[in-house]
Parts: sequence; structure tokens; C-alpha cells
Amino acid sequence: MALQHSPYVLYSDGEGNVFEDTTLYALGRSGHYATPVPEEDWIELPEGGNLYELPGRRAVGIDVETGEMRLCEEGWATAAFIPPAYTGLYLASYVNEPDAPTLPLFCYTAVGWHDDKFYVPALRIEQDIRQECDGFDQDAVERGVQALQEFYPNNRIVEHLANNCALTYNCPAARNYFMGRWECPVPTSPACNSNCVGCISFQPEEENVVSSHDRLNFKPTAGEIVEYTVPHLQSAPFPIISFGQGCEGEPLLMWETLKDAIHQIRKFTDKGSININTNGSKPDAVEALCQVKLPEQHPREDQLYPEVPLRNVLPAQQLRIRRHPGEHPRGEPPRRVDEHQLLRLPRRDRQRGRVPGPARAHPQHRPEDDPMAQLQHRPRLVHGAGGHRRYGGDHGREGADAAAEGGISGVEVRIF
Repeated sequence: MALQHSPYVLYSDGEGNVFEDTTLYALGRSGHYATPVPEEDWIELPEGGNLYELPGRRAVGIDVETGEMRLCEEGWATAAFIPPAYTGLYLASYVNEPDAPTLPLFCYTAVGWHDDKFYVPALRIEQDIRQECDGFDQDAVERGVQALQEFYPNNRIVEHLANNCALTYNCPAARNYFMGRWECPVPTSPACNSNCVGCISFQPEEENVVSSHDRLNFKPTAGEIVEYTVPHLQSAPFPIISFGQGCEGEPLLMWETLKDAIHQIRKFTDKGSININTNGSKPDAVEALCQVKLPEQHPREDQLYPEVPLRNVLPAQQLRIRRHPGEHPRGEPPRRVDEHQLLRLPRRDRQRGRVPGPARAHPQHRPEDDPMAQLQHRPRLVHGAGGHRRYGGDHGREGADAAAEGGISGVEVRIF
């Protein structure tokens, strides 16, 4: 139901407190222009949203009595962080003071206050629940981080995902990985062949804009990639591994390593989807990745290592581009959790990291979702004789096998 009038302007006192100014209606901004927001475009701030203080900036609103635009004379302007699955329709409206500091590279959505609730001009565009903030359990994430770092003590990617992505930046994909479900990010490239003005992982020293993330600073090996992605594809529900993350450069610069890793991954499992987010700058590399396939003839793994009982050897499978990625890669996505199954706790300010990030909400957690409890069932790559790598351990839970039935084994390429 649309509001009868726009919400009121919010301002911060510079000490972490936010107040409403009931003499001003909140505005939005499109480009450089302040503009009224249609009442029907305001929605309640979704769960997992957060507020930013914008130091050195005065909010602009519409005077409740006169209908004229004017500055809020109190405190600093505010903006909202809206969580994944939503798109903001208007930016926060403000005027910079001469000494206003440069803001980090985040999206600053307009925000207002009405009837004891925060409102933002936003629209939900994605119904998939995988990255909903109220679907994460931070305690489970931290247990998963501890367990998987112990499980892969020498894997630099897992360490990067743990301490940089999941615990510092609250990356939803990394947090899902450490909760043992759905997606598994695979950052691989410390360099990029683009020079995007708004790059979130790297800014030249001469720029006064601060990147919001620290980029990967090493080149992973194919073995490191295979070591932790194969178990995820084998055991996670609706599994997908994805190259091309926000904390790295252009993955096609590492295409030879990716090609080797994909080849090895598909020797072990045909489950799940392999996705690559790329700028498409190296078409030959894209084609090479999509043509990777298993050898037509290769020795059975149980003949190479008879002490490791494998169910069967997977057939050769050609990789392909998914040119219409709008369809869910694994069929129907997970169903939305009912409201009564969630335990919402008050938002907490993040303590880690250099720049502000989204708040965390904690859903009710089931013991069977505990990565520590699942670890004994997780497939594992171990070193074999002669420096080869072999597949050992359990081969995935029957429930995960059932959930993975019918999954695609191709490479999905998204070009931006």
C-alpha cells in the first residue's frame, strides 16, 4: 500500500545516532538533480539493510509547509544500503560542504522515516533467496571458516575467502560456501585488462577514491582450485562454482589455469554448474574454456588407486556457453523460508574491515546445517603417489546426490 506522503528526512549527529526532521519530506536524486520520489516507490527497508552517515554533506528535502526544496540544517545527511535482490531507484539527495571527504565506492540509496519505520525507494528484482541477509547464521559461518581452514590448511583461496571475503566484507557468496550450501566463489586473477573508473577492488594510487575491497594478490594453481571446489560440487545442494568475483581482476587473464582446473574438476564430478563472470575481452580464451572436455579414454581411478573405492568414472562431457542465464542453472531454486522459521535479532554494526558494510541478521540454525558436523562427510582431494592428486573420502550425502540429480555439467559464461 502506497504512503499518503513521502517519509521524513533523516540526519545523523556524527556519533552514530539518527534522527528524523519532521519539517522536511525526503527527496531522491537522479544524476545531479534532486527530485521528489513517487509515494508508490517507497518500500520498507528490507531485512539486512543498513544506514550510512554521509559526513560533510547536508540533506536536501521538501519543506512540509511551503513545498519548497531546502537544506536540512541539522547534522549530516544519511543514505541506505539495500541488500542483494533489490535495486535502488533513487540516490540520496544532499549538498556537499567544501571539506566533504570522498566516499567509498558503495551505492547510497535515498532513505526516510515514517510511522516508526525506515523507507527506501527500491524494487525487488530477484526472487532467488540464496543471498538474502536474513538467511545467514554468522555463528555457522564462523564455524565453517574454522573447520574448512583446518581442512585445507595450505589452500590460499580458502584462506582468502575466509578472512577477506566472509569475515571482513560479509560477501554472501563466500558466506554460503562456508555454510556448505549453493554457491562457491572462485577468485583467481590478481590483474585486470580494464580500467573501470568505479572498480571496487583496485584504484590507482593517484586517485582519491578508496576501493571498497582488497583484491586477490596471488595467482592460484589449478590444484588449489580443484581441491576445494570438487567437494563443494559433490556435497552442496544446488551447487555452483563461479569464477570472476568482486575481489579479483579479469578471470580470462588466468584462462590456462581455469582450463586445467575445469578439466580436472570434471574428471571427478559432473554435478553442479561452472560459471564465469567476465568482460569477454579474450574471445579465444572463452572458446577454449567452452571446448574443454574429458579425454575419451582414460584409466579408471580405482585402477590407479585401488584403495580408493569410486562408484564409476564419469563420461566425457563437452562444456558449453549458457547464452540465456536468466533460468536457474539447477532447475527450481530453494523455497523461501517461512517467516515463523526465522529468528530475527537486532542489527549489529560490523567490527571488521576498513569501510562500512551490511548488517547481519541471524536465522534459526539447524544442527544438520553445521559445517563442522558435515565435515566428516565432505569429499576430499589428497596427495597420491608420485605427486598426483587422487579423490578420497566420502562421496557426498545421499540427500545432496538427490538434490543434484539432473544438474548441468557445462560452463556458464556471463559477459559484462
